[in-house]
Amino acid sequence: IFQIPCLRSGSFEYYLSITSPSLQTINGAESSINVDVKPVIKGKIVPLESLCVQTYLTKCLGNVHRWKEHFQLSQEMGFNCVHLTPISELGFSGSSYSISHQHSISKLVSVKPTE
Repeated sequence: IFQIPCLRSGSFEYYLSITSPSLQTINGAESSINVDVKPVIKGKIVPLESLCVQTYLTKCLGNVHRWKEHFQLSQEMGFNCVHLTPISELGFSGSSYSISHQHSISKLVSVKPTE
């Protein structure tokens, strides 16, 4: 397992190679990735290093009409951006990114108005 840090926007090509115990290099897959991140707030591009992001697992947030309370808390803690996992119906594993039906809202996310 490896990570490729993308610290700036742009197109990047990469390839994988493995050196065997006998010091023979085996070239593997080649590919490319395009990183084009330019967040905009109120019409101005925001430098990535100025973002402080809080991730929420939407399946744990309860009724959507109360989400504002969570966001307010994030703001009070110094976060200036939130990332929400999908609200779609989840797949067998229950993972927040394992979507079963992308056009259905998960039963774990209540959209009924609160009293």
